[in-house]
Amino acid sequence: MNFKRNMKLYIKEKSTITAVAFFAFFLIVVICTYFTAFTIKKGVSDNFKRYDITYMSTNDYSVTYIASNNKLFYSQDKEQTSHLNTFTKTEGFYNEYGSQNVKNYNFIDIGYTFPAKIKSVKGIIDNLIGEDGETFVLLENDSLYSISNRSNKVEMFSYNIKDFDVTYDNVLNKNVYALLDNNNELTIKYYEGSNLISNSYNSFNYDKFKYVVTYDNKPILIGLKGNALYKIIDNNEELITDSCKDFIGFNDK
Repeated sequence: MNFKRNMKLYIKEKSTITAVAFFAFFLIVVICTYFTAFTIKKGVSDNFKRYDITYMSTNDYSVTYIASNNKLFYSQDKEQTSHLNTFTKTEGFYNEYGSQNVKNYNFIDIGYTFPAKIKSVKGIIDNLIGEDGETFVLLENDSLYSISNRSNKVEMFSYNIKDFDVTYDNVLNKNVYALLDNNNELTIKYYEGSNLISNSYNSFNYDKFKYVVTYDNKPILIGLKGNALYKIIDNNEELITDSCKDFIGFNDK
């Protein structure tokens, strides 16, 4: 009898030990899984149920931007060295909440709350080592912000801006910023070293515009005024068509 009772107690104790061991193993696995997720920048959840998407666009360099009112997110290959990946310190492929379903292009929160709703986002190229890239964010209060390797913070670039365009000018070999303010004054800006050079042009009442290229030391732009589309060279307008409702881009030299 004593032998049988001792055997039952032994088996019971072994089962308890085994159960505790399995529970401890499970707990360690869970902690390790979620610890990785807690140490990285989290993106928008896959189904976007956590945010109301109020804006979306993409640039020419495989970056997609999404805004939820005054919050900005971006999607870009996490393997690529870029100013946004560097700015957000994004180095891993992990999706939100510790998911092991790797997604190179999930959305990442830049970690900054803008003072007004985001109206437009545009980016300029990153090179192979992640330099020279810039992102510009226009708010509904007409202030323009920048994210670049010139600073480790989001910075105000200009204010009272109605519309803007940013591009890499292959002739100047520079990032160029074209700004149209609420007084319809057009300004072209670019950096010479650490100095920001500004050139102002005639006041044109454009609804929207696009910087195309510098040719013969003169910036060429396209502007839309009502249904009239113009080419602007050296402060002079040249009518292209008077029946244009909208445009999205150009390949004009």
